[in-house]
Amino acid sequence: MYKLRILFILICISAISVLTFSKSSREKFSDNFYDLKKTNQTVIKLIKNRDINALSKYVHPKKGVMFSPYSDLKNNENVTLDKKEMVKIYEKNEELVWGSYDGTGTRILLTFDNYFNRFIYDGDFIEYEPNYDSIMGTGNTLENMNSVFPNARSVEYYIPGTEKYAYMDWKSLRLLYEMYKGKYYLVAVIHNEWTI
Repeated sequence: MYKLRILFILICISAISVLTFSKSSREKFSDNFYDLKKTNQTVIKLIKNRDINALSKYVHPKKGVMFSPYSDLKNNENVTLDKKEMVKIYEKNEELVWGSYDGTGTRILLTFDNYFNRFIYDGDFIEYEPNYDSIMGTGNTLENMNSVFPNARSVEYYIPGTEKYAYMDWKSLRLLYEMYKGKYYLVAVIHNEWTI
């Protein structure tokens, strides 16, 4: 009988410690999720309004922000800018090579403004519900954001395709964030769409 009581007490202590740990983990995640959601709501509004000066304050202080026209992130092709460079390039309105067009391999040579129109906010993404830490829009392009940014939290805005185009006209905007000194900062802006 004594052994059963000790076993019962040990089980109760284990259950209480597991529940306490789970609760603190959920609370921590909830706090981080709330911070992520709040930061993202601001960032998507700044993107929609094309307020590059204000947006630059959300660029990761150490890593900068990578821009990718497709979900296959290529460190040697994608443009990564720090916050000062981002503002300067936008204001200068000079052409940059942002990667290669899918299907042709032709260089994407655009001003920041034109890149923005084609590969950042080419749909009214803010009108769609964001998906946190999940991918909605996938095609036949390599999805490697998790290997390039393993510590990032992702937010995807997905615009579904239409019947007229056999649902192949879908597009998405993914914003990747990483924590730095207790705050979320933007590390990548990824456009995605159906590819050849």
